[in-house]
Amino acid sequence: MKVTTKKGDAGVTTLFNRARVDKSEPTIGLLGENDEIQSLLGILKTMRTESKEKDILTTIQKNIYRIMGELSGASLIPEHEIQKWTNELELEDEKIMKQTPIENSFIIPGENEIEAWCQFVRTKVRSLERSYCSFAKTNRNIEKFIPFFNRLSDYLFILGRKYATHHEI
Repeated sequence: MKVTTKKGDAGVTTLFNRARVDKSEPTIGLLGENDEIQSLLGILKTMRTESKEKDILTTIQKNIYRIMGELSGASLIPEHEIQKWTNELELEDEKIMKQTPIENSFIIPGENEIEAWCQFVRTKVRSLERSYCSFAKTNRNIEKFIPFFNRLSDYLFILGRKYATHHEI
């Protein structure tokens, strides 16, 4: 496979559905933000997280790739499947919260490296969620992804608190 094609040098890229679009198009920006989250979740996986957490993060990355595919013109993801992903995140939140006290106050990230990274990635997911909200104003079928990213940011907050509280690094 050839990586360097020079086809994007003129500021145009090709989507999954073979459509050629300007790199300045809002969809391309949204795809780039999703790609950034993919990489940041990969950083979290390299840290000393539990095997189960690595599996969860990998599943989340795969789900985001599916979302990126839909944004690029691949097949649509049924809403019930996205709801399943969202419910799974909620269940993981509940499991962690049974063992991790979450104070009803603002936090200052930086108790340790993994906690700080969880909070950083959380803020980037929140930013992505806001982009989806903006994009959904003109593209209503994008709304179905907003709850998933909202729960993902919750999960990352709770995961960060787990590492801050238990110091399991």
